[in-house]
Amino acid sequence: MKHSLFLLVLVFALTLFACAPAATEPSLSVTEFVVDSGMPVPLTEGDATPTEMVVSELATYTDETYGFTFDYPTGWMLDVVKLGDRAPQAVQLTSWTHEPGLISEVAEDGTSLNIFVQLWDPKGDLAAFVQQRKDAWTNSLISIVSQEELTLAGGRVVQEFMVESTDGQAYTLLTVLGDQYLVFSGAGDLEAIRQVARSLR
Repeated sequence: MKHSLFLLVLVFALTLFACAPAATEPSLSVTEFVVDSGMPVPLTEGDATPTEMVVSELATYTDETYGFTFDYPTGWMLDVVKLGDRAPQAVQLTSWTHEPGLISEVAEDGTSLNIFVQLWDPKGDLAAFVQQRKDAWTNSLISIVSQEELTLAGGRVVQEFMVESTDGQAYTLLTVLGDQYLVFSGAGDLEAIRQVARSLR
């Protein structure tokens, strides 16, 4: 599965160059809990219809500087990375282990997800930010497969996209974070990426 170039286009199309404040070290903890995936779970014969999916051994990432938290599988590697001056805080999740630092290629059948704070004007205007992203995708010949507005835990409103290029499909979630923006952007196992993004709180 070759989606490394596509993933990099998505990340760097969202990352502009300007001055930004330094970020502090995040805190991590491991927890076990139930996640409502919001998606149907395949049934085997005789199963009752599930209303939620049980996920165990998840790690929790908390960004103390910008005040957001999300969960991800403990088997995935989390790396704090630098995406550019317009993305002062960024982490990269990969479903495989590699040398620390921003990856240049996605492993065969691997999953990669970038989560970053985006500095952009106008501040705190999700509709304007979403339109700017949609225009950038159109100009890059990336088509929007689906778009959905959701309200996550704590009343956070997000815009969720599935987009497609010649390299395949990718997932993006956009939301306001204070007067800035938070972006989840990844490719690979799109359902796993969706569940990580929807755990945002």
